Amino acid sequence: SMDLKTCPHPRDAVPPGGAGRRATVVIADAGAAAEVIVVETDLPLSLGSRFRHCGTDWKVVGRRADSRVLVAQPEKV
Repeated sequence: SMDLKTCPHPRDAVPPGGAGRRATVVIADAGAAAEVIVVETDLPLSLGSRFRHCGTDWKVVGRRADSRVLVAQPEKV
């Protein structure tokens, strides 16, 4: 099972000079575990976007109703 809590905070991985990056709130839903994370990217995330977090490739599969919070699931191999 995936333990999202052991991953460093995403901001710890942003290299210096990443000032133009966008922060997006995402629910990382791995099935047995889910966590609210902040993903920093150069381009805005939307339905179908992919990003890497904690060594896992994630795909945005939806959005919470009445909010800007996205929902992502691990990419299927």
